[in-house]
Amino acid sequence: MRAVIAAAAMVALLSLGHAEAQLSGTAQFTATVVGQLVLDIGPRGKGLGDASITRWRLTDRQGHTLGFGHQFCRWTTSTARACYGTYVLPDGQIQFQGVVGNGGPLAVTGGTGLYVGAKGQLKRSGKTVRVTL
Repeated sequence: MRAVIAAAAMVALLSLGHAEAQLSGTAQFTATVVGQLVLDIGPRGKGLGDASITRWRLTDRQGHTLGFGHQFCRWTTSTARACYGTYVLPDGQIQFQGVVGNGGPLAVTGGTGLYVGAKGQLKRSGKTVRVTL
């Protein structure tokens, strides 16, 4: 699975000093799955309580590695999962959470380093991930 972060998207996200970060901007990148574990708990097939752990390699449009992503999910129905995860980038981390499978965005809930205080949303469309802060 692939999801694209345009390198320029991560530039100029910080408009004030580090202690008073005001983040804004959009990042678009490709996330290629490099590892995944699915735990089928209970009746066979995807259902309540099943879990998945996924790791991605994050790349820009030229294929240069930007970092990695990690996500943990629990199925709440046969088509929806409650998930949380982290994108690990050179300048810090971006945390997100929400329901996957309902077509809506996930919430960006915080970050570290350059992304301290990050708020916004993460949208997936096919193989593309877009983070708006």
